[in-house]
Amino acid sequence: MSFDCFRGETSITDLAQRLFNLKGVAESAVKQAEDALLKANPQLAEISKVPAGSIITIPDTAPVVASAQPVVAAVLLREFAAGRAQEMMTLSQKRLSDTSARAIAATSSMLAMAQSVDLQAAAEKDPDLKRVLEATVESANARLKLIQDLMKR
Repeated sequence: MSFDCFRGETSITDLAQRLFNLKGVAESAVKQAEDALLKANPQLAEISKVPAGSIITIPDTAPVVASAQPVVAAVLLREFAAGRAQEMMTLSQKRLSDTSARAIAATSSMLAMAQSVDLQAAAEKDPDLKRVLEATVESANARLKLIQDLMKR
C-alpha cells in the first residue's frame, strides 16, 4: 500500500487520472481505479469536502501509481512528527522564557525588599536577622545569575 497527497481534484475521475495516468485507457480500467480509491478512501465520496493536502491511501489492488512523487508513509509520519516536535519545542521555549522572566522579577523584587532601609536597620539590631538576610541575598543573587545564564543558552 502506498500514499499520495490530495491536491484538490474536483472529481474522483480527475484524481484517478492524476494518480494512475489513465488517459487513453479503457473506461473499465478507469472505473476499477476509481472504485479502488473509493474503497480505500471513503471520504472521497464527498470529494468537495476533502481538504487539499489530505493523505490518500492507494490500495495494492489499484493500478501502478504514475504520480511524479508518491508520498511514502514513513516520510509523512516523519514530516508530521517533525512538525509536532517543532511546535512543542517552540511552546516549551516560550513557557520557559515566561517562567524565567517571572522568576527574575520575583527575585529582583525580593532583593529590593532585602536592601530596603527599614530591613537593613532592623538587621543591624538583630544578629540572627542579619545572618538570615545576608544568606537570603547571597542565595537570590546566585539564583539570578543561574537564571540569566540559562536564558543565554
